[in-house]
Amino acid sequence: MINIDEDARRNYQRYRMAQHVVCNWRLAGAYHMSRPGSESEKESVPTPGRSAETVVESEETSPTASDTSTVKISRLRKHQRWLLPLLTALLTGQMMVALSTAANQQSATYDEPAYIGAAMMYVKHHSLQMNYEHPPLTKLLSGVSLSFTDVHLGSYENPENIKDQLEIGAPYGVGYRALYEEGNNTERVLLLARLPTIVLTVLFGLVVLTFAWDLFGAAGGLFAFGLYSFSPDVIAHGSLATNDLPVAGFLLTTVWLLWRSRTKPIPYLVLAGLAYGCALAMKLTALSVFPVVFFLVAVIGWQNMPGRLARAALRGRPRSQPHWRW
Repeated sequence: MINIDEDARRNYQRYRMAQHVVCNWRLAGAYHMSRPGSESEKESVPTPGRSAETVVESEETSPTASDTSTVKISRLRKHQRWLLPLLTALLTGQMMVALSTAANQQSATYDEPAYIGAAMMYVKHHSLQMNYEHPPLTKLLSGVSLSFTDVHLGSYENPENIKDQLEIGAPYGVGYRALYEEGNNTERVLLLARLPTIVLTVLFGLVVLTFAWDLFGAAGGLFAFGLYSFSPDVIAHGSLATNDLPVAGFLLTTVWLLWRSRTKPIPYLVLAGLAYGCALAMKLTALSVFPVVFFLVAVIGWQNMPGRLARAALRGRPRSQPHWRW
């Protein structure tokens, strides 16, 4: 007769052995999954129709997904030195072609004859009485560009004949005469008057590229530059002899230089002052940004006080590292 206690003991031993086998199987599976390349090893188990030698050869010849992505990234980094300048040059060339085409195809807008007439008076008669409601920098640049061609003004060549125009400060008569009434090449006059704005628009695009590059890296800089170069507003206003886009570009340059002055205050603050001065010399609406510029300069000056720099040095903070980030 079988002893009941003996049967219970044997069943308990069998249960413990089965539990031990299951635990070891789970540990082995977890270790296998945690090993690098475990997925490839799982896929490379020999099947009845696939020999072990074939599995080994396929593992040696076919790279994993992580290896493929690593190779692609290394290739991009290898070609980064010439790829980034190439993309920048292509975007710059595209913008120059678009601006030049727009400048050649667009007729004169309502304000351009006034600016062109004032520019001719600035250069020919050295008089700033025309179009005095706006500062003269944009019109001076257009006048310098127009000085490379012979623009006939007829009776307005003599300053005595335009006293009535000078008294009321209306340059439209001079501008229309230069464009349409004296046999001048209208397209050439318009293109030369618009040329300084085109050049400034391209340069401001490089400011956008550099500013975004400083903030978001190379990809962010190229993305921002691409948006700028294909923007219809930029192409439209950047191909006119007006002061709207130049003043906006110089204000952006001012903010970018102030942002860079966190680490090197002296050179960048001076350059920011020059950029803001150019904005003020183009349009008086730049005065509305003065509180923002003053606040940024005050914050930068407070962050670079000698006492704060000394305390930062005692705390082990390097001088070149900014104390705060915008």
